[in-house]
Amino acid sequence: MGRAFVDAQPAHLPDVLTDSDYDPRTIEVLQSVAGYRSFLAVPIFRGGTPIGVVGCGRCAIKPFAAIQIALLETFADQAAIALENVRLFNEIETRNRDLGEALEQQTATAEVLQVINSSPSDLAPVFEAMLDKAMRLCEAAFGILLIRDGSHFQTAALHGVPPPLAEFLSRTLRQPGKHTSVGRMLGGEDFVHFEDMAKEPAYQLGDPRQRAFVELGGTRTYVAVALRKDGELVGTIGAYRQEVRPFTDKQIALLQNFAAQAVIAMENARLLRG
Repeated sequence: MGRAFVDAQPAHLPDVLTDSDYDPRTIEVLQSVAGYRSFLAVPIFRGGTPIGVVGCGRCAIKPFAAIQIALLETFADQAAIALENVRLFNEIETRNRDLGEALEQQTATAEVLQVINSSPSDLAPVFEAMLDKAMRLCEAAFGILLIRDGSHFQTAALHGVPPPLAEFLSRTLRQPGKHTSVGRMLGGEDFVHFEDMAKEPAYQLGDPRQRAFVELGGTRTYVAVALRKDGELVGTIGAYRQEVRPFTDKQIALLQNFAAQAVIAMENARLLRG
């Protein structure tokens, strides 16, 4: 079969045990067990290049006839068609899935823009709609949007946050430490992705807020993206999962798109306030 693949043509061996080029190791581990003597192999082609092999053997020394070789080549052609059909089907499925995701994201973006337009001076419904759509599209358990207020970060919107964690957040100010996501974004990072919060330094060092997320909210995987205005960090959007399952690059990019919308909404509200 290797010969048919390498030579890109049928390999017909009337008796493998008398063929001087037949691999001794194959005789030892395969032929001695299967007991075949005559063997025929034909390559499977795609675009003129071998991509596989079809082989068949006989336990008796009985060479294959020309019509039988042609028949096996026909089966090889059919195998190539089946493989190509599967490849095309998977390609179409992937394309359709990507188109569906893109349409869903565009629809969500448009809906958030509608909320911004309908309540330009009231940020609460904008942030709530944004988190609702972002968490659904990113397959997150819950989400939080923080807004900067001087040296602190206040909770501006919550979506799906477990009650014990929500209660904790309502009575604590966000004071970023250097190991936290906000601290790192203040240092210049545009997003922070924790695959497992329970293994992060902030949690291990006993940061109260980080411990609350893990122990009260059941958080494991977390990603936060920065809201920036003229390069300055003005807030963050965080998405949380209660299992260890990293976010994809597409999901992080989607969150960054929502972050950009949040900055636009904040600037609109500021301008309307005069």
